[in-house]
Order: sequence, then structure tokens, then C-alpha cells
Amino acid sequence: MKKSVWFYVMLAVGALLASCGGGGGSDDDDATPVAERAGSVVEVPGFVKVEGGTVVGGDKYTVIDPYNQETHISRGAFVAGRTVTISSFYICEHEVTQGEYEQYCSYGRNQPSTIYGVGENYPVYSVSWYDALVYCNKRSIAEGLTPCYRINGATDPDEWGSVPTDDNAVWNSASCDFTANGYRLPTEVEWEYAARGGASGCAKENPNKYAGCNDSESLEYYAWYPANSNQTTHEVKAKRPNELNLYDMTGNVSEWCWDVYNSGIDNATPSTGPVYEFSNSSRARVTVIHITVPKEIDRPTNLVRAARGGSSFHPLAFCPISNRHNDGRPHLSFSMRGFRLVRSSL
Repeated sequence: MKKSVWFYVMLAVGALLASCGGGGGSDDDDATPVAERAGSVVEVPGFVKVEGGTVVGGDKYTVIDPYNQETHISRGAFVAGRTVTISSFYICEHEVTQGEYEQYCSYGRNQPSTIYGVGENYPVYSVSWYDALVYCNKRSIAEGLTPCYRINGATDPDEWGSVPTDDNAVWNSASCDFTANGYRLPTEVEWEYAARGGASGCAKENPNKYAGCNDSESLEYYAWYPANSNQTTHEVKAKRPNELNLYDMTGNVSEWCWDVYNSGIDNATPSTGPVYEFSNSSRARVTVIHITVPKEIDRPTNLVRAARGGSSFHPLAFCPISNRHNDGRPHLSFSMRGFRLVRSSL
């Protein structure tokens, strides 16, 4: 009888401890950071899950610079007449840092400058689009993930040869496996969707002009740009994040995207960007032999890759989420351009 009573006493004590979070369970839960804002859950350190959705494009996403109304109109990826469905994906909460980059790649000719900021937690910059692909696959392989990029049939960057310093037809025809779980660059659609705060941010009647805010007076709290940056980069995550807990989407450094740049985005443009077929010329440049999206290509002999986001160097007109950069020849590096990682799955 005494044994039976003791059993029930211990059972009650155990239940009480469990209800209070005893046994160390709370420590394990606290070790996994979870974003409190709707639509985002951090499931791996530093990455936020962005729930997919469908965005109906419209003029509400267009931003006209009041000082250059005729020359600077930013329409972004969600143009009127275009409907885009985005699959769920994971995006890093901050830009790739110099410390992260040096774990897998060397800067070579593109060492960071003290003028523009040097340090492990500063964003990487002065890296080309080609450099970004190398980093993505090297890190994926090192972490046992399936790499996304393939060049000349290979996914191991060691088999790609030296990173080209001029336009290169083979590297320009790189392909991306969007079903792989490795690291890659975001598409323009993914970047803008995340910068706007995902489905809820895009659903607003008056969407945010900048990542995290809707007026230039508040921008200083969310972004590094010439008005507050002293035209140099700063450590990542020093400003406020947007609705998905993503930092520096509007400033610090502009960010490479996967897409071939095309000024004529419309409803026929795939969500992964314009698609082209290539032939190689004797000068190792790209000649377009077929355009699957019937729009005029931009700079056909040296395909431009898209980039998004303002920077510590770009003026206010370049800060809106909808602004697109069209200066990104893939072999070039820019003093205020870096990149951010995404993954299709874990």
C-alpha cells in the first residue's frame, strides 16, 4: 500500500515539473531562435523562412523619384499585369560578411578597403557575380549540401578554373538547380518579396517604399545610405530589421541577384528571371541566339546580371525596394556591392 501511494506521489511531482518546463527543456528551446513577427520562422541560425504566396503586380509598387520624375521611375519585379507565385524559401537575415566569405574564398584582386570598411562582421563587397557563385557552391559542398550551380557540367568550383576577369561565355551560361538544398543567390522576385515583408507586406494597400518603413524620414533607422553612412560600409545588423527580421535590405551594400537583367519585365517573364539560350563566340563572349522571353535584351554581348537594394554610396533615389540596378556585368566587382544567401529548402 505504501509503495502504491509513493508511486502516485512521484507521478504527480513529475507532472508538475513537466508543466513548469523542468528537466532542461526550456534551455533547449531557447537555443533555437524564433522570430516573433508573423510570416517568419528562423529554423537554422541566421536564416528566416519566408512563406510563399502569389503577388498580383500593380502600380502601387512603382516609386517615382520626386527630383527626377522623368528619369528615375522604379517599378520593381511586381509590375502591373504580372502575377507571380513564389515558393517558400529561406533567406539569410544579413548580407554575407567578410568573415564568412574568407572561410571559403580568398579575395585575390578584390581585397576590402579601409576606406569602405574592413572587419569580420562587415559585409563582403568588391566581389563579382562569378565570385558569388563560387562562394555559394564552395560553402554548400563544405556543409554537405547539394550545390545549386553548374558550370560546364560541374558543380565543384575547383573544376571551373580561375574566376574570369572578363566576360566569359561558359560562366555566363551557368545553370541553377532550384530544387537543390544548397546556397544560392536570390532571384529578383524572391529578393523583393522578402524585402517587402512577404505576403503580408505585399498585400498592403500602400506597400512600404523601403525595407522596414514607408517614408524617407524614418529611413535612417533602417538603412545605411549617404545621409548617414559617411559613404562607407558598416557592420551588419546595426540598423533595424524589416517585418521579416531581415537587416540591411535597403542599404549598406547593394546585392547581386541570380537573374539576367531585362528592363522589359512583364507577365511572360518567369519568376526565376528571363531565360536565354547562348552560343559562344571566338572571343569568349556571349551571342544571344534565342530569347525565350520576347523582349529586347539589354547589352547582348556582355549579359548584365541584376542587383537590388541601396547602399552606403547610392543616393536616396536608389533606396526604394523597387529600384533595380542594371550595371552588373558579371565579371565586374563594385566597391558597394555584395550578396545575400538563400536556400530553397533545408
